[in-house]
Amino acid sequence: LHLCDRRQRQMCIRDRNRIYGKDGYHIEYSVTDACNRNCVACSHLAPLAKRPNFVSIEEFARVTGILHKCLPDIHTFWLTGGEPTLHPEFIRLLGIAREIYPEAYIGIYSNGTTLNKHESDELFWEFIRENGIVCGITVYDKDLTYYNDLFERHDCINNYAETLNKFEEDMKQYASEHMGEPASQTSFGSIKIWVSGSTLYISTK
Repeated sequence: LHLCDRRQRQMCIRDRNRIYGKDGYHIEYSVTDACNRNCVACSHLAPLAKRPNFVSIEEFARVTGILHKCLPDIHTFWLTGGEPTLHPEFIRLLGIAREIYPEAYIGIYSNGTTLNKHESDELFWEFIRENGIVCGITVYDKDLTYYNDLFERHDCINNYAETLNKFEEDMKQYASEHMGEPASQTSFGSIKIWVSGSTLYISTK
């Protein structure tokens, strides 16, 4: 993963140790189960959602604050879904995550299909740059050059991470190492938390 140069210089030595070590937690927060695709193999089961569900700003800030108290030193905080960019306040959610976790990688996993709405939105790209937001794009319909050109045009090429090939590699490795190993899981009212490998997942559905 890459960040803008300012944060990258500050964090590169520590991040190398954390990435290649086993001391960095990755939090994935599912902010919606709404999606504009219908993938058969969706690991978040988004196609089965009967109606859109969006986490509220208040709930997101509350739960992320609790997570910070429990896990103050994480490596990465990802917004996931569904398709997280369908959340009407996803930019605000990223800002809250950055405020609570100022030293972590803050990212959003997306299928990239909604980015065309922001092609000419300079305030959007300024937010991405200034907050060091990593956009993990799983490419489906558009050519890779579209995303490379889009992020480079807005001086955000270091904020772009194409995830499809890396995801396939990670899944193969994880399957070979953990096949048949159950993930630990717990629930606190409407909050569902489960751990798989070194990744902590959270849902407030």
